[in-house]
Amino acid sequence: MGKTVIVTNSPGGGGAERTMNSLANLLHHNLVDVSIFPINEGAMDAVVPICEVIAPVRHWKDGLLSTLISFVAFRAKIAKANPQLVIANCELPELYSVFLPLRIKLVFVEHTSSPWRNRLLIGFLIRLLARIRNTYWVLVSDHLESKKVFRKPISVIPNLISVNEHRIAEGNSPSPRLVFIGRLSYEKDPQLFLEITKLGGHSATIIGAGVLAHELAAQSEIENLSIRFTGQLNNPWSEIHRNDIVVITSQFEGDGLVLLEAISRDLPILVRDIPDLRRFGLPDLNYFQTAAEATQKLLRLNENSDSLRVPSDNVARILSTRNEDTILGNWIDLIKRFTTP
Repeated sequence: MGKTVIVTNSPGGGGAERTMNSLANLLHHNLVDVSIFPINEGAMDAVVPICEVIAPVRHWKDGLLSTLISFVAFRAKIAKANPQLVIANCELPELYSVFLPLRIKLVFVEHTSSPWRNRLLIGFLIRLLARIRNTYWVLVSDHLESKKVFRKPISVIPNLISVNEHRIAEGNSPSPRLVFIGRLSYEKDPQLFLEITKLGGHSATIIGAGVLAHELAAQSEIENLSIRFTGQLNNPWSEIHRNDIVVITSQFEGDGLVLLEAISRDLPILVRDIPDLRRFGLPDLNYFQTAAEATQKLLRLNENSDSLRVPSDNVARILSTRNEDTILGNWIDLIKRFTTP
């Protein structure tokens, strides 16, 4: 097999980054010549790559000129790495990778049900160019197959999830806290989490960073909410106790990794009732549509969060497609397809 470079947004900060770091490590363990290339600078993830890491070329929220300069640097570093295959994850890696030399094969990994949501025209053009250059696609969930514009999906390969090496905190909290884990961005809707916290008067913890961080912290202070902001953590699960409740407020999701990692740790969860998360088939008790409904369900618990743990048979069914060996084998087969003469 020839050289493969996995391009991500940043070293850490989201589910896509963590799963690609995990994939790179598994590939490296299995003697695949792989490097990982986070475009933006940022804090390291809980999963630290053990393969070669190509140094980032961009700061988050750079302007147009800086983005163009970083694109030139991106091309230079890709040229030096000399890969046969580039695996690009999410919007910015798609944008940068689609203009690479035609000799480099491309695989784009779809992690979301609403790609390029805020830049639809740019997304349309990038995916048209991707189609012209015969880019191939991997979808992290079969429910993403309904959105096939300019794509040639060749397979559905679920994301890896990590459990054993990232354990939750020991013991219980004095009373159940609400916990938000994820990027503080509009698609994750942490504003709804604040509303639930306010209506119920709960103690809460927000784990993550993003464009809404300052706005959320300011609102929490003004409204005197009992919320602790930790910022991005290498291992967010170490801050969560067994009786804490993970609340997922996303407006849309690709794979729902926070949900998967929470139920694999037997944590209580409360999940926004959207098609991307309803497909997991959790008990109705675990879903809510509005902040008021979430608050009512939480009040009925009377500080006993056990009823929000997903039954073990449901968990086994949901996680049955996450066999590490199967996922690794699918990726190795795919890489061989594009890098073997």
